[in-house]
Amino acid sequence: MSSPRTPLLTVLLAACAASAFADIVPLAERVSWPGMATVLKHEELYLSSTPSQEGFEYAQVQGVTTVLNLLERSESAWGFWKETLWGRFLQQQFPQLRSWDEAAAAKALGLRYEQIPISSVEPNLASIRQALSVIKQANGRHLLIHCDNSQRALALWAIYLFEIRELDPDQAIAQAELAGLKDPNLKSFVKAYVDPASS
Repeated sequence: MSSPRTPLLTVLLAACAASAFADIVPLAERVSWPGMATVLKHEELYLSSTPSQEGFEYAQVQGVTTVLNLLERSESAWGFWKETLWGRFLQQQFPQLRSWDEAAAAKALGLRYEQIPISSVEPNLASIRQALSVIKQANGRHLLIHCDNSQRALALWAIYLFEIRELDPDQAIAQAELAGLKDPNLKSFVKAYVDPASS
């Protein structure tokens, strides 16, 4: 049986969480973007969920010149099963599926395209460093970073804020959480990366 204090405790915890962010000015803002469920903008860097053809076309209009895809190969639109019997059957039944190839779509629009797979369960340090290298090459500008639901993109952004923009660990984590980072595995990974002493 739950304690009668539970609702009050929940309210107090929520109030404390809200006050923790009260003095933080968000660096990323949510923006409306055709063909994309979630897009956050930090200066000229965009973080998003899975893109679409329409989303890429709008990205080009917005000045994006580089797309960084954090999905693992098996998660991409077709992944490894594109050439399986089931994949071929689907392509025969739904011709429109054949037309969406993310890498080809980006390149057709003149966008630089990089895919650096990062697991949401066990992120790999080497992959993180590769992704940071792409961000550095783009000077953190005119860049769209995406995964499936924006969580990995937000985790990478937190590390970018710490590693390249030199925010302190607490600020980098708080910014990512304020922007929507909720995945517990990714939050733990980011915290261990930016503040090893805490892990």
